[in-house]
Amino acid sequence: MNFDYIFLSWKEGLVKPDPRCWDKILCNFSNFNEEISECWMIGDRQGDDLDTPNGLGWKTFLYKGNPDDFDMITKMVK
Repeated sequence: MNFDYIFLSWKEGLVKPDPRCWDKILCNFSNFNEEISECWMIGDRQGDDLDTPNGLGWKTFLYKGNPDDFDMITKMVK
């Protein structure tokens, strides 16, 4: 599976749940000329990382540091 855009808040100098994180992501999505069919958020904190994306209808995954999580994520995105 190919990803059109990967956002890493720390690379942008932002910390979730700062609303500028979500604004930047949504603004970037609006730059695509085609309809976005899926949005994913993988995070390690439910409130800070996943509550807003859940509200936006994105697919979310709570990473708990378990090595098996990587296998699960790989299966989910195939």
